[in-house]
Amino acid sequence: MTKVFEVKGEVQKHTGKAGWLFVYIEKEISAEIFRLTKGVKKVGFGFIPVQAKLGRSTWDTAIFPSKDHRYLIAIKRSIGRVENTKEGDLIDVQLTLLQG
Repeated sequence: MTKVFEVKGEVQKHTGKAGWLFVYIEKEISAEIFRLTKGVKKVGFGFIPVQAKLGRSTWDTAIFPSKDHRYLIAIKRSIGRVENTKEGDLIDVQLTLLQG
């Protein structure tokens, strides 16, 4: 079963040199993702493979847990440029779990 989530959030910028942007996933959606992937082998530090879609751009990536029990989705600089996305923007990202 493929599960798709519609995530809405404010774009934040990582402080590192790479210039990655990210969005916190809402607590309710994060809780459902945790429930759906419980017992599923995760990558690295709890990363969950997803396919993300922002505007016309689609890419394979992973979401990862934060300290406040919400997942984060990172948006590569190249995607941010193509989709004219910057820190502070409110965006809609579609996430498709690639396992679970």
